[in-house]
Amino acid sequence: MEIKVYDYLPEAAASIREAVFIKEQGFKTEFDGIDGLATHFLLFEEGTAVATCRIFPAEDKAYRLGRLAVLMPYRKKGFGSMLVEAAEKEAIRQGGEVLSLHAQCVAKDFYGALGYKCKGEVFNDEHCPHILMEKSLV
Repeated sequence: MEIKVYDYLPEAAASIREAVFIKEQGFKTEFDGIDGLATHFLLFEEGTAVATCRIFPAEDKAYRLGRLAVLMPYRKKGFGSMLVEAAEKEAIRQGGEVLSLHAQCVAKDFYGALGYKCKGEVFNDEHCPHILMEKSLV
């Protein structure tokens, strides 16, 4: 297992996001202008890109994690947690003190186990309920 960090959206990351969010989950709006500003992560298993996420500055010393996606055959192997940990370390390296995310409600317990706390009310992103979650990195 290897995690690589990019200052652009790699084609493999875009392919994973398309497979998970568009084809599997039915989202329509997956790619946005933030992709050009974000730091992107790819997790490789035996040379194959199987998971991705991104972080970007949200406000002073606060970063946002997003687009965490693991291809279906590679789920439940701890890869998502490994990516979040790598993203947290990179956010700290970039000067971040807080990392927040818009979690799909079905993934709330996953992020909760990694130390993220719910903030505010549930909201819909396209057809899917989400909730803001946050973790202090200091």
